Amino acid sequence: AMIVPASLSIVTNAFSGRDRVRAIALWGGASGLVSGLGPPVGGVLTEVAGWPSIFWATLVVVAVILAFAYPGVAESCDETAVRTIDYGGALFLAGAITTLSLTLIEGPSWGWLSTPTAVSFALAAALLAGLVLVERRSANPVVVLSMLRHRNFVGGMVVKLVVNFVLAGLLFMLPIYLQEILYYSPLEAGVLLLPLSGTFLLSLPLGGRLMENYGPRLPMVAGLLLATVGLLFIADVSPSTSYVDLWPPMLGLGFGVGLVLTPMNATAVNAVPVRQHGAATGVLTTVIGLGSVLGVAITAGVFRTLEDERLDHVLAKTGPRLPDSTERILEGVLVHAQNAEQELARFGPQAQGNIIAALREAFVFGISNALTVSVVVAAAGAFATLLILKRRPTARSSDC
Repeated sequence: AMIVPASLSIVTNAFSGRDRVRAIALWGGASGLVSGLGPPVGGVLTEVAGWPSIFWATLVVVAVILAFAYPGVAESCDETAVRTIDYGGALFLAGAITTLSLTLIEGPSWGWLSTPTAVSFALAAALLAGLVLVERRSANPVVVLSMLRHRNFVGGMVVKLVVNFVLAGLLFMLPIYLQEILYYSPLEAGVLLLPLSGTFLLSLPLGGRLMENYGPRLPMVAGLLLATVGLLFIADVSPSTSYVDLWPPMLGLGFGVGLVLTPMNATAVNAVPVRQHGAATGVLTTVIGLGSVLGVAITAGVFRTLEDERLDHVLAKTGPRLPDSTERILEGVLVHAQNAEQELARFGPQAQGNIIAALREAFVFGISNALTVSVVVAAAGAFATLLILKRRPTARSSDC
């Protein structure tokens, strides 16, 4: 949360004009590369040296980066900024995001129409309203509300929210599908997701080039539409779908995301004066976290609800009828949980076959519908981007 805003601010302060767009593309490419390599490398370290080795390896990487970055990075700051910390704004912002995240995560278990869910949503709304009031009066606000007057900054925020919603939901659901339905190991599932990051690394430069020649709206809308099509085919999974069937839509989705990343970041930060790039990047980083939380919470909630309903429906037709408590235990059969397999062994061969088939069908049904939510979000994001973004943004690279 502290490093990302500072890192992008360093890039935008060091470059201007078209060089800034290319630098942001490299920054996004580096972020995508390490995000793609993280799961398989983490899997290898876990299998070879145990999970604590991941944290030791991280310390080594941080030390190497600091050794190279600290001497070569020029200091930069907003000379007009008030040197105080907006504790009130930070408190309201953290409280609003935490409350909203908690509500979305616990909503399926509380019940979406229950009193705790309603109260929690109301509290999140009240905290957001309080944030606006506090920030209007703050001399050094955490969220500079004047930035929201710039259409391209708002457009960049919307696209960032959509992209992180889609990716978080997909990267939460797809590995589970690969492991529980296609029976890949966690390490294999991590490696099999590399086409996503690999293809968006290939399309990153193209997104920057299209932005330079035609403005940000074309690559951002085209990328979101391509991602929507890829998600639509991925969402059409079934118990018989193989990894080969997922390859083409994964490549399309990754390529579409790559087209979006550079224009998304460059458009948002270029919409505000240079002195506010740090604050703007901080807001965008918050949007990343919010999009990821929303993506995981909403898709997981849809999955959980529809999987349970489908399992009840299938078992009502094929048998055996089971109490909810037994169903919850048997859901662990797909991951070979010991208590689930012991519970399954209590049934005869035919009942066992019916239960396993019902579990697989319900699981895939839940994932398919959960990913369909991401399809709708991506399509809505493309339409909103088309409406919000200016065709050719006004340059602000020389603003101080």
